[in-house]
Amino acid sequence: SLLQTPGLELALARGFRLPDASEVTAALGRFIIDEVAYATAESGEKLGATLSDLSARIARARWTDPYQIASGTALADALNGILSDRWPDVSTTITTSNCPDTLTAGVVLEAGSDSDPWAGACALATAHGYALSFDTLGRAAVTVVPDPASVEPRFTFARGTTAIVTEEQRAVPMERIRNGVIATGEGSELDVPVRGEAWDDDPASPTYRYGPFGQVPRFYSSPLLTTDAMCETAATTLLRGMLGRSETLAWQHVAHPGLAPLDVVALEDAEGTLRRYVLDEVTVPLDIAATMSAKARDTLVEE
Repeated sequence: SLLQTPGLELALARGFRLPDASEVTAALGRFIIDEVAYATAESGEKLGATLSDLSARIARARWTDPYQIASGTALADALNGILSDRWPDVSTTITTSNCPDTLTAGVVLEAGSDSDPWAGACALATAHGYALSFDTLGRAAVTVVPDPASVEPRFTFARGTTAIVTEEQRAVPMERIRNGVIATGEGSELDVPVRGEAWDDDPASPTYRYGPFGQVPRFYSSPLLTTDAMCETAATTLLRGMLGRSETLAWQHVAHPGLAPLDVVALEDAEGTLRRYVLDEVTVPLDIAATMSAKARDTLVEE
């Protein structure tokens, strides 16, 4: 009966109990319940729940009137304003210190049954070079999408007597790979079209634009892009989230609950070479006997 409470929020965590009986845990996130399933059988009772990220609270609170943000508003205030307007109790870590940008043009988020306040807030963050999400403690946060070539790995999966990776399964969906982004602004308020683009220009990259893969762009358009500079920033931000061969890696090892999307990790292959990956998706099981899996992009070879 408790799980059937509308809007109930759950916090999930996973960790280890050490030999001295102390515990080390990592938060996996805070979620709201979408569906509760209860079943009975001769073998016993079973209760299951389907959960959504906290961003669903924002997305579902559709605009009933157009939401306007004035030019010159601090980006942090604009993002916090959208979130708190749709969810007054939202917790946020977004400040002018970690998000110092300022809007150079007014923004209008349209109302209606198809409106999505969360998507609007994410697009506004992307236009300024940030990724918007809820962290594992349930707080709205902005992060700069990492450049894997310049970020140190958060964790290294090495071989040897202490290796925790015992088996790998790889899949490379080539048709989903893009190595460039062309971003354009749209909207009747623009006097002239605005445009920006970003490409993989690293000759050492497996998706180098002038290499065997060729030039395969993704096209992105948003009414929140009002200048060429904003288009360039959005294109660069989106490209950082796409660079490299997209691989699905199944790691047969004890789950590492501290890893999260956008983390950079290093994985040692059979020849002893460390390869660097960006995690796009991480699946952390709650079953102690289950293994962890991730969707990652192979970006470069370590020296």
